[in-house]
Amino acid sequence: MSNDNSSFRDMNFKDKVLAVTTILFLIVFSISFVLGIAYFGFAGIFSLLGVNYNSFYSLLIFVASYYLVGIITDIFSKAIVRVSSQFISGKWNLLFARMMIDCTVTWLLIFTIDEIMHSITIPFPIEILLAVLLFIIGVALEDKKD
Repeated sequence: MSNDNSSFRDMNFKDKVLAVTTILFLIVFSISFVLGIAYFGFAGIFSLLGVNYNSFYSLLIFVASYYLVGIITDIFSKAIVRVSSQFISGKWNLLFARMMIDCTVTWLLIFTIDEIMHSITIPFPIEILLAVLLFIIGVALEDKKD
C-alpha cells in the first residue's frame, strides 16, 4: 500500500529540518515582501502628498495600524456595500455608492489613526485624497469576476 506521506517519513531528521526551515523561510519572505511593498507604497504616497511624519518607525506604526484595523472595517464596509447593492440598480450607481461607502470608512480610519498618533500629521484634504486614491488602487487591483 502506497502512501503519499511515505516520502516524508523516509527522510532523515536533517532533511526534515531543512525542508521545514525552507518552507518557513519562504512564508516569512513572502509576508515581508508584501508588507515592504505596502510600507514603501505609503512612504511614497506620503512623500508625494507632503505628509509629515517624525520617523520611519512612526510610519511603520501607521501602516500596521491601518492594515490591522482596516481588516475589521473592511468587513463592515463590504457588508454595507453588499446590503445596499440589493437596493441600487445600475452599474455606475452601484460603483458610486461603493465609492462613497469605502471612501468614508477609509477616511474615518485614516482620520482616527492620524488623531491618535501624534508623530504623524495628515492635513484634512490629504486624508480625503488618500481615501479616494486607496479606493482607486483597490478597484484597480481587485479580481474582476464580480
